[in-house]
Amino acid sequence: MVKLTKEDLKAIIDGIWSRLSAKLAGKADSGHTHPAQTDVSGNAGTAAKLKTARKIGNASFDGSTNITLAQIGAAASGHTHENMTAATASAAGKAGLVPAPAAGTQTKFLRADGTWQSPPNTTYGDMKAATASAAGGSGLVPAPAAGAQAKFLRGDGTWQNPPNTTYGVATTSANGLMSSSDKSKLNDINMSLNRSNLAIGLNIPSFSSRGTGGFTAVGCYALKSLTTDAIGCTAIGCSALESNGGASFNTAVGSDTLVMTCGDGNTAIGYMAGGATRKTLGNNNTLIGHMADTSAVDVNNSMALGHQSSVSASNQISLGNSSITQLRCKVTSIASLSDKRVKEDIHPADTGICLKDVLRLPVTRYKYKDFTGTNLDNHVTGWMADDYEKVFPKGVQANDEMFPVLDENGNETFEEVIETRKIIDPETGEEKEVQEVRQQRKMFTLEKVKTITPSEALPTLWGAVQELAKQVENITAELNKLKASG
Repeated sequence: MVKLTKEDLKAIIDGIWSRLSAKLAGKADSGHTHPAQTDVSGNAGTAAKLKTARKIGNASFDGSTNITLAQIGAAASGHTHENMTAATASAAGKAGLVPAPAAGTQTKFLRADGTWQSPPNTTYGDMKAATASAAGGSGLVPAPAAGAQAKFLRGDGTWQNPPNTTYGVATTSANGLMSSSDKSKLNDINMSLNRSNLAIGLNIPSFSSRGTGGFTAVGCYALKSLTTDAIGCTAIGCSALESNGGASFNTAVGSDTLVMTCGDGNTAIGYMAGGATRKTLGNNNTLIGHMADTSAVDVNNSMALGHQSSVSASNQISLGNSSITQLRCKVTSIASLSDKRVKEDIHPADTGICLKDVLRLPVTRYKYKDFTGTNLDNHVTGWMADDYEKVFPKGVQANDEMFPVLDENGNETFEEVIETRKIIDPETGEEKEVQEVRQQRKMFTLEKVKTITPSEALPTLWGAVQELAKQVENITAELNKLKASG
């Protein structure tokens, strides 16, 4: 409790008197009299209180009554304050004076229960180090020694240099970091998957708007130009079916297979099958073998089987390239439709005409030029297509044929071809043009090269033999008559 001395009370009263004196300055004393007034402004001369009250401390004073020290907020004489009320486990304390510390408690601290106490131990030891079999304990960081400014705190409580964290490039046998070249390769691999469609590779089609067309594209540029009109195409290999567009039911297996625009229902298997000559293709063709292709555009329903085999027209089958010298199979003939029930307008052939046709068709000896193939027989007996056409015009066809350009030693020659492609940049996602260089065999074209189909030659030869047989019979009969007449 705070106690007020006499000096404190005197100072308060002097302050009140000073304020009252200032307020009453210029006012008449109690013995003063005023002349009679007929016009009064302000308070009447006989007023008992102030018209407007004034504040003295916290009390309102209008002069009508006395005020006390309590009214103006001052403690009365002899007033004391209590110490703070201590807090307990279940009750809060109350404000008050700080209790007086006893002698000898100068290093203690006031606790909330109102007593002077020493705080519990707040001096922590260093952290407890971990071992291979036991966990460590919390604590202060141990002080690093001079010269350890570049070291790191280890779990065993010592300051050490970390082991080497500079990793090499990963290999097939060791872990490591991914190299920049491997990251570039990874960026080049895109993947698009939508229900029955799958595409993996660089610049592959997105199937987000292509429904359930049953597409498979594996390899950069595979099915690159696929449109929503296409159905059921499979492309495996770089640039396989690259220009497919809206064609359907095409299958290409191998790099650069069916790389040009084609129709529907084509199948190509082998490196550059359907892509060696960069010719557009028609419908329903089968090209199997390294660089099996067509030498004409828009060929339909043809088949090329074997290395560098080539068809030159629709509805044609080509087995092997120009170097093939034998065609072997376990049967000695090729069957053809010949049942009488599938034929009409049947009548005997004129064997005399057959004999004349045989006589009209000369047989020649020749050798093939080197560019037609290095393994062909140089001594061949056969017909010239130009002669054959005069006798059997239906058995001759003329198509443009492509042949390799040979050097002075008879070897095939090659040239670099620059192709411009539009691709999607894997970094920016924008379309851009790039140029690529590839090796291509040098070829030249002979226009309207004639080929023969000898299917009519054998029946005609058979008829000629029959005609000769009849003539022999007639001659024999005549000789017998002459002998008999004798």
